[in-house]
Amino acid sequence: MTEAYGYGETKAPRIPSAGAISRMYETWDWVNACLNEDQSKRVYEYAFIKTRKGIYLDAYLKKIDMSRSTFERRIQSIVNALRTI
Repeated sequence: MTEAYGYGETKAPRIPSAGAISRMYETWDWVNACLNEDQSKRVYEYAFIKTRKGIYLDAYLKKIDMSRSTFERRIQSIVNALRTI
């Protein structure tokens, strides 16, 4: 009964629209143009971790030897810098 079709949450792949993809490219062009190399790298890494299953921020932070609060403060300062541009 608990394994019946439709009992649990359905899982369907989310396919982005063409508009969402073009906005994504526009955003990455903007990030690359406005940030230095180190800042861009941090933003790309953060985005990669947040969008992938099975990759956890804590494991990444341990690898780069940085605390979560420090990493989040750096990302926040980068985002705030982009907002002023």
